[in-house]
Amino acid sequence: MSAAQRNTSLAVLAIDTALNACSVAVTRGADVLFTETLEMERGQAEVLVPRIEAAMAAAGTGFGDLDLIGVTVGPGAFTGIRIGLAAARGFAVATGLPVSGVTTLEALAAAARAGAEGRAVLAAVDTKRRDLFVQGFGAGGEALTEAAVSAPDVLAECAAAIEGPILLCGDAAGPVSEILRAGGRDVAISGTGPWPDPAVVAAIAAARAGTSGVLPPEPLYLRPPLATLPKDGGRLRPKAGA
Repeated sequence: MSAAQRNTSLAVLAIDTALNACSVAVTRGADVLFTETLEMERGQAEVLVPRIEAAMAAAGTGFGDLDLIGVTVGPGAFTGIRIGLAAARGFAVATGLPVSGVTTLEALAAAARAGAEGRAVLAAVDTKRRDLFVQGFGAGGEALTEAAVSAPDVLAECAAAIEGPILLCGDAAGPVSEILRAGGRDVAISGTGPWPDPAVVAAIAAARAGTSGVLPPEPLYLRPPLATLPKDGGRLRPKAGA
């Protein structure tokens, strides 16, 4: 039996909190035993573990029945990425299960590709900081560009690396379509959701299991955090004359 054939029967717990949602899925091979996506900008830390427990119960699956944990690693919100990774790593330590990372952009593109009709896919996510996380993928799922931060007014330059018609996905697909159409590109917008589908995250993680393409569960940050250390590293400043 080949690795690909073995991977079709893997039982996977998938987690996503990297963007504006808290999502969990439990799958076994091609069967989605449970999936849930709750839209939320914050509060995932309080919601995630109870939702994982509820997902496992609804799927009739225990951790001993799982083969793998899949988790999104970014790009996305710094806090959200850490929440998902911390949960995945914690369960991995407790159960001995392997953890496989999946990027938010590849998960969005993989979901959209089912209706791409031969188009390349450009995943675009609003960073809430007046720019975007973007990455282009070929019709077969291969990465055409690196994941990057792109200001909307230079997006056409990023899209230049993608030949032919483009299918857009992600929560910034609408604004991006206007920019690219103004530049003469043939674009369409996917009807898939704005956040990674946890069942797709599970499928990507399962497909990579046992191969050299496994992505470690490490955060994918495309730029430094907004927060900075206060003056004196947060220490109280010495009194005058001290």
